[in-house]
Amino acid sequence: MSRVEDWVDAWAQTAAEQLMTAGTATISTSRGTVRATLRRPSWHGSGWLETSSSGDNGVDGSSRTRLSRATDAELRDEICHYLIWQLIDLVGS
Repeated sequence: MSRVEDWVDAWAQTAAEQLMTAGTATISTSRGTVRATLRRPSWHGSGWLETSSSGDNGVDGSSRTRLSRATDAELRDEICHYLIWQLIDLVGS
């Protein structure tokens, strides 16, 4: 991904922060909704990011991504990356 609109990045950053603190986040847009749940990686195993989307055009989707142990900043960046793709998929579907 070369360039993302600032508002898409802001939505993803806000949701990533919510995930890091609360474990769940929802991004509502004019094109639909992305919901996410985080199970943080720990010293004894990987975690996961589970997302589901519901588009205004009736197209739904979901994914579960494995996350490896990392610093909080690295984990936040990785989560943000996945959320940006979910938002792009939502708009493009």
